[in-house]
Amino acid sequence: MELLDFLDDISEFVYVVDPHTCKISYLSRGGERLFGLQPGGALGQECDSLLWGETCTFCQGEFLGRERYNPVLGKTYLLKGGRIGWKDGSEKLLVIGFDAAKKRKRAGEIYSDSGADTEKEILLCARELSSSPRFSLSMQRSLMQLGGCIGCDRVYVFEFDGDRASNTHEWCAPGVESLKNRYQGLPRQAAKRWERLFSESRGVVIADAEDLLAVDPEEYAALKKRGARSLVAAPLISENEVIGFLAADNPPAGRTDKTRILFAALSYLYANAIARERLYEKMRRMSYFDSLTGLHNRNSYINDLKKLKKGAPPRSLGVVFLDVNGLKSVNDSLGHEKGDEVLRFVSGKFSEIFGEYKCYRLGGDEFITLCPDIGEEEFSRRTSALREKILSGGHLAAAVGAKWSDAVSDIEEIIAAADKDMYEDKRLHGGENNLVHIFGRREE
Repeated sequence: MELLDFLDDISEFVYVVDPHTCKISYLSRGGERLFGLQPGGALGQECDSLLWGETCTFCQGEFLGRERYNPVLGKTYLLKGGRIGWKDGSEKLLVIGFDAAKKRKRAGEIYSDSGADTEKEILLCARELSSSPRFSLSMQRSLMQLGGCIGCDRVYVFEFDGDRASNTHEWCAPGVESLKNRYQGLPRQAAKRWERLFSESRGVVIADAEDLLAVDPEEYAALKKRGARSLVAAPLISENEVIGFLAADNPPAGRTDKTRILFAALSYLYANAIARERLYEKMRRMSYFDSLTGLHNRNSYINDLKKLKKGAPPRSLGVVFLDVNGLKSVNDSLGHEKGDEVLRFVSGKFSEIFGEYKCYRLGGDEFITLCPDIGEEEFSRRTSALREKILSGGHLAAAVGAKWSDAVSDIEEIIAAADKDMYEDKRLHGGENNLVHIFGRREE
């Protein structure tokens, strides 16, 4: 799925803008409906006048992370987002607007079930949940605050990924052993009773684990193994889907019910935070990975090249350029699906040979890898192996250019030499009909 397809599927108000010109490069389908625009009607228009009816200064990211009133829509939005690499190689600003009123309404419904002390604890935990731009650090601080409020041994989050569950965040009281690393990739099916309760938006409350011995010996054994004499867990639900659960081991006797109420409120906040982080991570991946081949893309290459130039120069550097031979002929003669097959074939062999180094699709039919600190003999061996892998019927599927140097004072010069070598290889072996011959024959 492409980045734009993914953004169109979410329920939030999303747009992408050029931070220098304030011109809109993308507005989600939900955003077009909100503003009464035709598909593509926002493209090229300035975001401040069209979306905000005033000078917004959002293009510099000044208000991201805050609530702002939108006079055009007459609603207040919580704005999240950040800089992303765009498909043309430029840097854009992605903005996601969450309807603040909806979120406050949901939170208010939960808070109404709790007392003043519990509400104070909720607010403290929520404050810590947004205390750092680093999601993992904010989660850790919030769980520490929550564990201190409860007085339990351990408070933790499990996240679901398909049919697996993993302990992704954990806080332990002083002297209590961390169990996080032991609980990774567990089958969700192992907790059928919990799953049933979670699917009904209900939590799990175990006041005394000994009561489970006769009823569910397996669950009793699992709790005993982790030293849990009592437990409270609440489902994390986002977009009507259970994405995990929040739990505490050994809350103090007599505070189980208060813990249940506290978790019922906080589970909503944690679910929202995790869902947003998943969204940002997915967008980050889509921004830095090529969806067709799975390799890193041009944005990732530009960023990594900058880091390589800024850091201490490697002892040596090997660069390999690939340019697919005759891709246009394949697309014209055999169709674009066959052309995509060619690109996946070449990128797969490239990644197979240079797997531990990053391989990039620069765009179209061009690929590159940078191999810092690789030995000359090893680099030569891999380059030869790559040629063999993409050779079929005496024809190369791609032109290969390679350059190794142990004088890495000018990285651009080494890259340019590999590029020049690739063009020479294409001149010698890159006939336009090579790929039509190789991949067209497979239909027979």
